[in-house]
Amino acid sequence: MTITATILSLPPSVIIFGFSFLVTIISVVAYKFFTNQAEMKQIKDDLKLHQKEMKDNKHDQKKVLEIQKKAMEKNMKYMQHSFRPMIFTFLPIILLFGWLNANIAYQPILPGQDFNMSVYSSSDFNLSIMPDGTTILNKSVGEGYKIFTMNGTEGKYTMFFDAPGMEQKTAELIITKNQSYKGPVFNFKGEGVSKVVMSNSKMIPFGKGFNIFGYYPGWFMLYFISAIIFNSILRKIFKIY
Repeated sequence: MTITATILSLPPSVIIFGFSFLVTIISVVAYKFFTNQAEMKQIKDDLKLHQKEMKDNKHDQKKVLEIQKKAMEKNMKYMQHSFRPMIFTFLPIILLFGWLNANIAYQPILPGQDFNMSVYSSSDFNLSIMPDGTTILNKSVGEGYKIFTMNGTEGKYTMFFDAPGMEQKTAELIITKNQSYKGPVFNFKGEGVSKVVMSNSKMIPFGKGFNIFGYYPGWFMLYFISAIIFNSILRKIFKIY
């Protein structure tokens, strides 16, 4: 079993928490070693002092404006220092986000599960699927699109869209009990088939039994909330300013 397959065998919520912790610790460690923490602490202390001074002098507008100017200069200096570690963390974080979006954003199409495939095309086309293992149960036609209701056995399939005199378009289909999928949106250039959309459901890490006033948190919301919590805890542990 590959590392990717091992990771994807875990519950989605565990995967998201794990990646959230990994991204956060990369960011925190980068801030720890690529910034002058003594200087960052001094800037933060100065900002707190400026806030207190503005509060104490709130009736003297001219004095407040002078203090605000100093505080803005300190804030700018703090942001300049903070930008340095972002250079080192940007690429790995983007790669991790890309992996999550490609593997966790949607649920897989299960063996024996009916699913839809919407094909948008400017002309008529023929559909063929290889290898054997899928069945088209129904087909409905609209203006500029066709919807195929399908079912299939576990496996990886290639769908071929052929229109007379036009370039052949292909899209991949994965039917599996594991956390794996392709697409679910495929965009094509040129005439003929322009887009194929599979009916993979969006990932709901905690299932349909958990919602917040009718809102079902997706993978990104779970990641975002856990990242805030991890960031707060790790900054205290590593004494990041």
